[in-house]
Amino acid sequence: MELAALHPLDPALTASIPAIILPPADRESALRELIRGRLECLGPVRPLALTPDDLEQTLTALETQGFAVRGHFDPDLAGEQWCERRLLACINRYRVENLRREIAPASPAAYMRFLLT
Repeated sequence: MELAALHPLDPALTASIPAIILPPADRESALRELIRGRLECLGPVRPLALTPDDLEQTLTALETQGFAVRGHFDPDLAGEQWCERRLLACINRYRVENLRREIAPASPAAYMRFLLT
């Protein structure tokens, strides 16, 4: 429904929609919730194809709230990327756990061979 706040519906259509389903009248809050939803379900992404002013203002507001983080997270994506803070922490935790699993202790026999050579 936030999308309807950004792109207004035909008045004839909105007359048949119950008021509880109608989007918020405030365009900025609708844009913020739309971007918040996108960041919650995706990993590091480049911003949506919206006007630069709308994007910068909305993403900065989400960053100020502590919800979004900007940076260069995925080397496959060029330019500045945005990610939801908790999702980025989860990705980081999984990456560190996988790296720790890859490092296995050497057996005592292998360690002795290493010391004697």
